[in-house]
Amino acid sequence: MMDKSVIEFDYSKLKGRIVEKFDLGGAEELAEKIGTKYRTLLSKLRNERHFTQTEIFKISEILEIDNVNDYFFKVKC
Repeated sequence: MMDKSVIEFDYSKLKGRIVEKFDLGGAEELAEKIGTKYRTLLSKLRNERHFTQTEIFKISEILEIDNVNDYFFKVKC
C-alpha cells in the first residue's frame, strides 16, 4: 500500500519527449548527457527517486522543454 503523503508525478510526457529526441534508446543517451547512470534515470522516471533541480534544468535544455511544469510536475491521479 502506497503512502498517501508521497506525491507521484506523471512523467509520460517527459518519456515521450525523450523518445522524440533520441529514439527508443534515448534514456541511455540522456543519462550520459546529464552525468548520471541509466538505472538512476529510470528509477526517477518510475517515481522511485526524485529529480534534482540541476537535472531538471539540464534535461530541459537538452530536450528543448520550455515549460517544466508540463513535464516534471504533473501529479498522477
